[in-house]
Amino acid sequence: MHVRRVIDLLKRNGTDLLQLFLLPILLALLPWKIGFRLLRRMARQGLGDGPGVERAWQAARPHLPGQDAEAEEWKSRFRLLQLVERVDTWLVLFRSARWWSRQIDRTGTWPDHVGPFVLLTSHWGGGQWIWRQLHEAGIPAHFLARRVQAEDLGGGRLAMWFARVREFGIVRQGGCKVIFTGGSSARILEAFQHRHSVVGMLDLPATTSQAVLRRPLLDGEVVIPYGLLRVAAAAGVEVLMFSCSFDPDTGRRRLQIIEMPTAADVQAIASAYVEQLDRCLRSESAYWQVWSSAPLMFVRPGSDCAAAAAAVE
Repeated sequence: MHVRRVIDLLKRNGTDLLQLFLLPILLALLPWKIGFRLLRRMARQGLGDGPGVERAWQAARPHLPGQDAEAEEWKSRFRLLQLVERVDTWLVLFRSARWWSRQIDRTGTWPDHVGPFVLLTSHWGGGQWIWRQLHEAGIPAHFLARRVQAEDLGGGRLAMWFARVREFGIVRQGGCKVIFTGGSSARILEAFQHRHSVVGMLDLPATTSQAVLRRPLLDGEVVIPYGLLRVAAAAGVEVLMFSCSFDPDTGRRRLQIIEMPTAADVQAIASAYVEQLDRCLRSESAYWQVWSSAPLMFVRPGSDCAAAAAAVE
């Protein structure tokens, strides 16, 4: 039994070494047009596939009526998203600000003052490159994130090393240190005092200790935690919103900066956030990275928010 565990450990870490380090680094060193074409071919052929892709499809399927015939194409696009995210981890370290500026098509503009702001985005698309854009716009920002578990990125200890590389990439691009959730309010307020902004995402399953709001999404309703919005409101901090994605044909990056209603309250901001996520999912449902967790966010008609949050625990 001990030998079997050792073999399993070596397999998991060997897979992580190939899929998180060796292959993405090689592709990141190639001209991007060539690298992206190879990523598209890998996605179509199921290379780098894992149980996460099938779990994502099974979670998405009930909310995407009539798309069963397109299941393989959907999985290919979801797989492409995962592959691009891995390569981006290295591209943000290897490529210059000038190179990135040529790769991004931007809609909207950043504010002309420093802030601080709460910058809302979602797990739709992929935007590890956003920190350099914020730095160039003169917006120093922290990322508010949950602590990564090895199974979130891979299967073994090397996956945690990969998570450290991603954190380093944020700082390398001009971002501030990551703020981890769980008693984070004091650190968020401290960041505001230094005129630093905070980037956060609300499209995650809530825990029983988090306040949640219920909003319509696709064919159902979801509950989302909104503690970050309450902290922003209490501190009088302006809330902005943006989304990041890429063109599945060319690999060009897309940044959309969304103008929020003036003096919008927490309820209105939460509604605008989920409405934007809904538009994103209707335009490309396969780009939602957290589909596997979606069953913990969608709630049954007539159920209350507290019961939905308790179901996560």
